[in-house]
Amino acid sequence: MSELIVFTASLASFWLCINIAYLLKKEWFSKRGLKLVYGVALVYKRPYSPRQSKLASAVSYASIPLVAYSIYAFYATMISSAAARAGLIKIPEELKPQLLVPGLNVRGADALFFILAVALAALIHEFSHAIVARSKGIGVRKAGFALVAVLPLAFVELDEESYGNASIKSKVLSLMAGPASNAALGLAALLVLPLLINPSGLLILNVESGSLAESIGLRPYTMITEINGEPATIESLSRAANVSEARGISIKVVWPNGSEEIINFTKPAGSRIGIEVMQLTPNRSIARTFGAHASLAIALAMYWLYIVNFSLGAINSVPLFITDGGQALRELLKKPFISYAASTATLIILILALLP
Repeated sequence: MSELIVFTASLASFWLCINIAYLLKKEWFSKRGLKLVYGVALVYKRPYSPRQSKLASAVSYASIPLVAYSIYAFYATMISSAAARAGLIKIPEELKPQLLVPGLNVRGADALFFILAVALAALIHEFSHAIVARSKGIGVRKAGFALVAVLPLAFVELDEESYGNASIKSKVLSLMAGPASNAALGLAALLVLPLLINPSGLLILNVESGSLAESIGLRPYTMITEINGEPATIESLSRAANVSEARGISIKVVWPNGSEEIINFTKPAGSRIGIEVMQLTPNRSIARTFGAHASLAIALAMYWLYIVNFSLGAINSVPLFITDGGQALRELLKKPFISYAASTATLIILILALLP
């Protein structure tokens, strides 16, 4: 809770300073193309029009299978989660989708990599729209960036007249280019991620002051690779820690500098080890070469690239009121009632899937 308070206070202070500066130096901001909107969004835009590209026009057809997969993944995930929350089926808790909010349930280094992943995903998403639209003869007027609260975003403005005169196929392919690019980047990150992480192992995020873990020298960013001769997992740690009598425990660790060591210690009856861990550890070969901090940064960056791009691609592929999928469905059907019904049904599924 204290982290959330500090984060909220820091964010409020930042936007207070921006608002004061904007009031005092509005002309300075305007000359540089910057505009403050609603007090919590700083927007920059400028004229932009990419060249027409035959390659982009040909590649745009790859968006069809990518978007189809994203739609399937969205509904399969959300419907199974909604059914699990209703008690109809059982799925592991970690497979249930959740709303991610920096400072609330995404903190520390994860929050930084999450925000950077959102910025990159938004940039690729919007400029994919622009490049494919231009390749289909649709004009692009402006492009820009925005900092909204804590999230960096990007946007492009299409020429309304040329968009209105374009064929349905050109419109739909232009709309689908954004989520398809995110799906492609998410799948690429997913393929690379297994090369950067271990299938087992625990990463220590925090060590309680005065705890048993502190007394034996454990510290944040230490990797636990084995517990009592078994691969280190949340389950093997629980088996070793959750016993009522005193017992000896042996753990194999990789220190933040990349060196390895086996630590043997006795856990007193009824005591706690006193560590907070996550089951995501960087590849040991990479950790030995670059150290735990650098290898963890690489793994976390790739992890959040996968999560953010896969999620953004999926949510934008399906019919919702303001998504690319919703606009594409309206272009294809030309029947507002059906599009509205599909968007409403999708929104209900999404809410039921995310309910606590």
